[in-house]
Amino acid sequence: MFSVRPVPEFTAWLDGLKDSKVRGAVAERIKRLSFGLLGDFKAIGDGVIELRIDFGAGWRLYYTQFGAQIVVLRAGGSKRTEKKDIQRAEALAALLRGERDKDEKSHRRGRTA
Repeated sequence: MFSVRPVPEFTAWLDGLKDSKVRGAVAERIKRLSFGLLGDFKAIGDGVIELRIDFGAGWRLYYTQFGAQIVVLRAGGSKRTEKKDIQRAEALAALLRGERDKDEKSHRRGRTA
């Protein structure tokens, strides 16, 4: 079992989707992640994994993983925006890694950030 946590940017994107079928497909795919059912995925670099959803325009989710925690970073749905979506996901993953490393160092010293 995994703990799945979306970043606020992703949650806002999902909440803003007008197509309820797409929203449902994405939500169902995220639910499956929590059970360890990764399905069609590919590591794309810098700690980011692309999760392909076989629905509509070829939707993609981008996530990173810290142990048993999966953090959903970004979503995309077309080849036109794929490069930009991946770059944004990589930047978010790097930011999260930096925050996580800082917290771990702080905890090792016996204080919280």
